[in-house]
Amino acid sequence: MREKSGLPGRVSTKLKAALVALIAVFAVSAVGASSASAAANDPFEVEFNHVGLYIGIGSLGSLDELVLDPTTDDGEGNLLGSLKFKGTYTDDAGNFTLPKATGLEFPTLALDIEGVKINGGISLAEDGSGTYDASTGKLDLNAKLALVLGADKIEDLGLPIPGSGALSCEFAPLDLSFSTANGWPHAGEAFGDKANLEEGAIAGAFTYKPDVKSLIEENAGLCDLLGGFLDPVGGIWLGNYAAVQTEMPAASGPKPGPTPCPEGTTGNYPHCKQVPVEECPDGQVGTPPDCKDEVTPGAVGAVKVTPKKAKVKAGKAAKLKIKVSNTGGEALKAKIKIKSSNKKVKAPKTVSVTIQPGKTVTKTIKVKAAKKAKGKAKITATVAGKKGVATLTVKKAKKKKRKK
Repeated sequence: MREKSGLPGRVSTKLKAALVALIAVFAVSAVGASSASAAANDPFEVEFNHVGLYIGIGSLGSLDELVLDPTTDDGEGNLLGSLKFKGTYTDDAGNFTLPKATGLEFPTLALDIEGVKINGGISLAEDGSGTYDASTGKLDLNAKLALVLGADKIEDLGLPIPGSGALSCEFAPLDLSFSTANGWPHAGEAFGDKANLEEGAIAGAFTYKPDVKSLIEENAGLCDLLGGFLDPVGGIWLGNYAAVQTEMPAASGPKPGPTPCPEGTTGNYPHCKQVPVEECPDGQVGTPPDCKDEVTPGAVGAVKVTPKKAKVKAGKAAKLKIKVSNTGGEALKAKIKIKSSNKKVKAPKTVSVTIQPGKTVTKTIKVKAAKKAKGKAKITATVAGKKGVATLTVKKAKKKKRKK
């Protein structure tokens, strides 16, 4: 493996070897392509014999390294070989899919690098998809991967994590979008041999951390710790060349930023949570910091007509008092509707009132009985559905004595 730019010098050789091996598994998990000039339902296959990876490891720095080429072995002289991706064209326009179960072929890794033994496996977390343009050699592909990384003795890794014994962690999904047109972490290149998808490269970036879980009970808590070392942004470069490449091409595009949580949410993508809406304390209204004491609108508390019972002489008028209270927090403007049950006993139809919060207003009205009025009259005062009632009894007017 040839390093293009590595971690700071403070990182131990064993730790660096362990991370490179770990990275190799990430890199090998990348992506697939297709065959040229294909029609719907034709098979789809490509190999990549060069793999490069850029990965950030927190305060330890970053690695930007070619981790696989045709000469790379497992530490015991056995060549690792190439990545193979297999699928099917879905139409005549170059669109294809990679099935989750069979779309990626690469042997289980068992690496021994400077005494560091790491095993790993790679699979598709879900179906992949992409497009290949056989006329230009341009390839685009999206794939989500599941990676398994493990070791029989974590104490041999040289990583700054506690414990001893075995470790087996799954990272998924690693979400990657590749293209021969991408320029980071290293420039992609349209395939020169368009028919066989050779002499070209694709590049892609992941912009958020995959979830991590332990596949064994032993040291289960260390998987999250191991995943914590990885930065959310990293990149993979995949090439297929007849000649062994000793250097990756320079980047031709900028490093992307991490995927942010949508506005109004917080956390680390894709695990975003809604930001709690700050509220004013009980008894106040508004939006913090502009909180005000809650004020309830004006509200009619009670309507009373006094006296409840009274007498009025025919042809004369009687006075009644209407009392209306306001139990709300704001001034109340309202109209008192007044109705008499006796057509010969007349009362004002409405009376307007303005009542301050917590106060009661009294209005005096005159109710006039006609000369021919008789019987009783029920006087009803209504405000906002609340009623007060008084009853008037009409007395006959006394006849004047004639002078002799």
